[in-house]
Amino acid sequence: MIEQSLIDNCKKKISSAEKELFFSTAPLVKSICRRYASNAEETQDFLQECYIQIFSKITSFDSDKGAFKSWMCKVSINTILMLLRKKKRSTQLIYVDFLPEKKEEASLLESASLDQIVAIIQKLPIGYRTVFNLAIIENWTHEDIGKELNIKASTSRSQLTRAKAMIKQKLSQQLKENYVQRLA
Repeated sequence: MIEQSLIDNCKKKISSAEKELFFSTAPLVKSICRRYASNAEETQDFLQECYIQIFSKITSFDSDKGAFKSWMCKVSINTILMLLRKKKRSTQLIYVDFLPEKKEEASLLESASLDQIVAIIQKLPIGYRTVFNLAIIENWTHEDIGKELNIKASTSRSQLTRAKAMIKQKLSQQLKENYVQRLA
């Protein structure tokens, strides 16, 4: 838990407090950035921009309205979405030929490491990755995603379905490759 005195000192622009806040919260913010980024460099760029926004908006944080970490996560997600909009990356629709069976899903996820799953998510097209993160990780509704990304809720649902299918396909492919390598 972040102490109120640390937040108050950050509001006063005390650099030692800002440094302490950064080091105590960076793993959480970096994990958010990593989910939306396509590579390590973009993760670092997002992280830097998130902290610029966190420190510039910290005076607007009100502890009576909620926890600091929740506020910080919201600022970070909004910053990342703003950066993605600025890049004007178009949403790519990719149709997959293979949809894994339901019974495969559990075994795929159980046998995959977190790093493997994150790497696959990072390789998704930007539209799929953004919708997947907002819907699955952040638990946003498709209506909210649609408003934020300026797309229809049905498009959000479709993108999520396709993102899940791609993740399952890539996991299945990776696991088959790992199995063949172990046999060799």
